Amino acid sequence: MIHVPPRPGGPRLTARTLATLVTTCVVIATVVVSVGSGAPAVASAAAPTITPLGTLPNPPVNGKDALYAWGAATLPDGSVAIGDIWNGRVVRYSATGKALGVLFTLPNGQNPYGLAVDPNDWTIYVGASSCCWVLRYVRNPATGKYSQGASIVNDNLRYPSRVAVRGDGWVYVSDMLLGQIFVYDRAGALRFTIGTKGSDPGQLKQPRAMAFDGNGRLYVVDAFNERVSVFTKTGRFLFAFGSRGTTRGRFAGTDLRGLSIDRAHGRVYVVDGTSGYIDKFGLNGTFLTRFGGPGGRRGVTVCCSTPLGKFQDGGRESTIDGKGHLWVADMPAFRAQVFSSKGTALFQVGTPNVFPSVGGFNYPEGVAVDSDGNLIVSDTRNFRIQKLNASGKFLWQIGLRGRFSGYSLNYTRGVNADPRNGSIVIADNFSSQIKKYSASGVWRWTIAGKQGSGPGQVDHPSQAAVGPDGTIYVADSFNERIDVFDSKGHYLRMINSGPGFTMKDPRGVTVDPSNGDLYVSDYAAHSVFHLKNNGSWVATIGSSGPALKNPSQSALDGAFLFVTDPTSRSIRVYDTTSGQYATSISAPRPDGISISKTGILYVSELSTGHVERWSIS
Repeated sequence: MIHVPPRPGGPRLTARTLATLVTTCVVIATVVVSVGSGAPAVASAAAPTITPLGTLPNPPVNGKDALYAWGAATLPDGSVAIGDIWNGRVVRYSATGKALGVLFTLPNGQNPYGLAVDPNDWTIYVGASSCCWVLRYVRNPATGKYSQGASIVNDNLRYPSRVAVRGDGWVYVSDMLLGQIFVYDRAGALRFTIGTKGSDPGQLKQPRAMAFDGNGRLYVVDAFNERVSVFTKTGRFLFAFGSRGTTRGRFAGTDLRGLSIDRAHGRVYVVDGTSGYIDKFGLNGTFLTRFGGPGGRRGVTVCCSTPLGKFQDGGRESTIDGKGHLWVADMPAFRAQVFSSKGTALFQVGTPNVFPSVGGFNYPEGVAVDSDGNLIVSDTRNFRIQKLNASGKFLWQIGLRGRFSGYSLNYTRGVNADPRNGSIVIADNFSSQIKKYSASGVWRWTIAGKQGSGPGQVDHPSQAAVGPDGTIYVADSFNERIDVFDSKGHYLRMINSGPGFTMKDPRGVTVDPSNGDLYVSDYAAHSVFHLKNNGSWVATIGSSGPALKNPSQSALDGAFLFVTDPTSRSIRVYDTTSGQYATSISAPRPDGISISKTGILYVSELSTGHVERWSIS
């Protein structure tokens, strides 16, 4: 049911609402809209006529034609396996950089983070980013082909993203959230754990990459303690080196990620994400040198201008190949870089210094249509914003992965256009920022450069909507509220939960241009909250008809509210006057949504990377 308190003066009837009501008086109550493989939905209220118009871009453009390099490991013949995370596969290169094809693709769109290889039989272990397993791929020695074997499964695991294999085939799994390392024998049985969560000697805080030296000692990146901790293979703590709580060595930055050991020469390489440097140590933790460093961070508007040997947002995992060269996965620049033991940049693999194809998308979490009918797309996993005309023709792009300029983006979500001048406002989720650009893509300002919960601060915002007067309303997800700013980014006020509604994870906010009312899509509350502009509750939408599961964003078209629900793979439509369910549109994983002045509905789909279009009567 929808809960609606009495409203003084009765329901609001705009000209468009009245026309819609007159038209739909004669429409039968059951309306079927079927798109793709989705089942038709039965409406409980009058519904608009919705006609599919196809997808954009048309013809299709592959927005994932790049190497999203993250995991790295060396095979027994000296070749290198790279985890291509957003393509969900592991690819192989020779030690000279020749592409040798795809080794295997992970099931269900899973992402390969840490990789490790058993030197005895070429088995590859793949770390996961969530509970509760590590995938295992077994090589057929006769054909060289890989197939999925029995996974390591443990319900206690929470974030088992990095893996190492010692010489006898035992597998070490670092769990970033638990601060522990789980050790399994070759049969997959858990034998013991290493470490507990904390900062004392021998404790771990977000353990990441691991590697064994020639003596069987285990080196662990202890990221949140900003150090490398060293253990015996049985888990006894030996010593640590780094910048916190130790006296040996000092790292250049504070986001330690990759770790590799050159056993032949007794050298340890540690990759840092914030500084872009790679630090080189002796096996006892004595600092030797550093190389790499930042490049292409400031003064540029789009990836990929970073020269070979530099990093725009730091490296990821690393490995030593059969020639003794260091490979560093450089996901933000869509490549992996290769260095000599002296730190000289040798070459790179992947698509060299080229963005994924323009006009294509990778996990687009937002779409907006401006007053001229142009589309602005939040191309999330390509770290860019793209603008297309109404027919899908590419106009321009801005953005690069990072945190260091107005054009640096870190997993953007919802995007919106100012109805007055076409300027663009976007929620940059991982950087906890709101950024504004001109209609031509020139950066104007950034809100809340410091993550927090105080007035004017935001924490992982999911959308920024623009009202008819330019006021900006932010779905501040982790702070469980709506923040309000003026058109120049100055803080005005906040809207918290109140009588009648409790925000848990607001993912979207929509402004009714006729009266300033707000519609807040709450992912965790399974509802859309209809609020007055001052934050007072009007109604809760979502239980009429098929229940909303995880609403993401919404858009208004006169009498109807369109809500994307990626979990139920549908767009739910509600009558704004009664709050009753009207109909559904089937879509693979709809997220961003916008409606043009001419009644064209645009929805960005996460799994297909398309923008779907419908005509609304």
